[in-house]
Amino acid sequence: MNRRFLYMLVRASPLCGSYTLRRTNPSRLFYPMDSPERAAAAAAAAAAGAVRAATSKAEATERPVEDARLPPATTTFRCYNTERPHFGLFGRDKDKILVVDENEAVSRAVVYDDASRCIHMLPSPREPKIEPFSVAVGDNLYLMEGNPQGDKDDSDEHERSQYEATVEALLPGGEDTYWWRSIPPPPYAARMCNLNDDVRAYAAVGESSIWMSTDLTTSTFALDTASGAWSRAGDWPLPFVGRAEHVPEHGGLWFCLSDSGLLHAWDLRAEGRPAARRTRGHIADMAEGLLVGSEVAHLGDGRLCVGRLFEVKREGSREHCTYCRYHWRPSRIFAMFTGVEVEDAGDGTLHLIEHKSCRYSLGVGKSAQFVF
Repeated sequence: MNRRFLYMLVRASPLCGSYTLRRTNPSRLFYPMDSPERAAAAAAAAAAGAVRAATSKAEATERPVEDARLPPATTTFRCYNTERPHFGLFGRDKDKILVVDENEAVSRAVVYDDASRCIHMLPSPREPKIEPFSVAVGDNLYLMEGNPQGDKDDSDEHERSQYEATVEALLPGGEDTYWWRSIPPPPYAARMCNLNDDVRAYAAVGESSIWMSTDLTTSTFALDTASGAWSRAGDWPLPFVGRAEHVPEHGGLWFCLSDSGLLHAWDLRAEGRPAARRTRGHIADMAEGLLVGSEVAHLGDGRLCVGRLFEVKREGSREHCTYCRYHWRPSRIFAMFTGVEVEDAGDGTLHLIEHKSCRYSLGVGKSAQFVF
């Protein structure tokens, strides 16, 4: 595997801007290749009749899930934006985290290097982003607006920098430095400036391209990150929701979880509309709890980590935050990491071999987000 750690941000309470960074070693999610446990998991995947997160709650709970202690915090980010600051993972070793903290009064951006435990200050982004998301391409990270608009602001006619990239350069002294490079918005943005047209799906494709489609458009657009030019990748929307993760060991296949918890694979490099690959296998679920978030991380060697967040409602009296005195009826949040190995069956079918699942209780009234 080429990933040393998986990262998760845990938030202290609903209205506080304090986030602790936790990391876990993904190797603990996999059986040894020659172990009987791995052989049994492979046989179960081959025998599965359909690709589902679990065929039923009863079957899901029969699969073993390890309850583990939450990893210790490696650092803490305190943000002014209590709604939701943006965190993005990038770098050759996937160990650098961009933190963008924006509100009406202040705009800040830093890069945290987990390998060196250093903070690098960034210039503030030129414009606040609406519902931002980020995409890592090569060693760089592209910060993008989730609701793209035209490139002019109606009030003062100045250009809006809705798409920006953090570019890393290694100086002779060995010190990392970063800056922003502005990129024009997609060609359809000017026509959709007054509509609620959110980015619905996106993926990094190849070494220098980002594909994306929105709720209201029926096409997929491609950004060439080298030139900053946009083009139409196809007259069809991307067939998934959220971010899809490329698994190069299986050619041009991208993996993503659906809203119902199904793990799908698509071929984005084929001509025409992306086709889904047939898959078999189950992924452990929780008997109780509402799925409130999910991400897929590529670990290398045909292995994935499926990260999911579950909310379990908790009856009882209201609790309050010691920092902001806000009262709320708390829920308990669980984070579950599942190791999945993708194996080509040779007949056009992919076997999703579930290894281990590790579940962390984040506590009452807390929330989290993955940085995959």
